[in-house]
Amino acid sequence: MKPILFLITLWTMLTYGSPSAHSSTNDEGIRRETKLEKQLQSYLSYPDVLKKSQQGGIVIVRFRVNADHRITNLEVLTDNQALKTTLEEELAGKKILGNVAEPTQTYLARLRFTPGE
Repeated sequence: MKPILFLITLWTMLTYGSPSAHSSTNDEGIRRETKLEKQLQSYLSYPDVLKKSQQGGIVIVRFRVNADHRITNLEVLTDNQALKTTLEEELAGKKILGNVAEPTQTYLARLRFTPGE
């Protein structure tokens, strides 16, 4: 049942996009979202909890940024508690560089993990 709920949630998010993609023109929003996802991904390594099982996949995170452009209100959308804790520890308080995030919005980002990274 959990995999079905996860897939439905993922499909919904991918279908309707994130709020950041709708802040200005769609193309600009997509570029901004891609830069934001790449920046978040650069803060992460392949999680140890996934190395044990050689799993990969996509994890969705929801967050805001504060006035100093640091990640706040971070929520990792996964049922895997160990993965959730790991990602929260690695991303909490990280600074978002450049003009890719505004404090007034909530963002969704897709983090991709591939075995062997």
